[in-house]
Amino acid sequence: MFVSKHYFICLLLFCFCPRFGQSIGGKLVVANIAWPNEWAILIGSFMATCGAGLQSLISAPRLLYAISKDNLVPMLNPFAVLSPNGEPTRALMLTLGKLDSLQLSCYTVA
Repeated sequence: MFVSKHYFICLLLFCFCPRFGQSIGGKLVVANIAWPNEWAILIGSFMATCGAGLQSLISAPRLLYAISKDNLVPMLNPFAVLSPNGEPTRALMLTLGKLDSLQLSCYTVA
């Protein structure tokens, strides 16, 4: 619960405080001292962010399926169903819907 509150507070600070996350001259300090160019850090950060997003897209539906299959949270039982090809389709649809709504809320706030 503490971690969730911490992430939520960081999200609010990042979205609503105009100076939060900025550095000297509006550039990242690490990007200013990067070799051979500042774009190495910027492109690397972007690619790492995309990789983390893809990782959560792969693991979140399977985690939701495992929790519902083990009957840990009884109200999640409808997500314990696999499609004929062995994919947790219901859990995938739920996590994709949540991901899309989170992205839309971040874009509208920022």
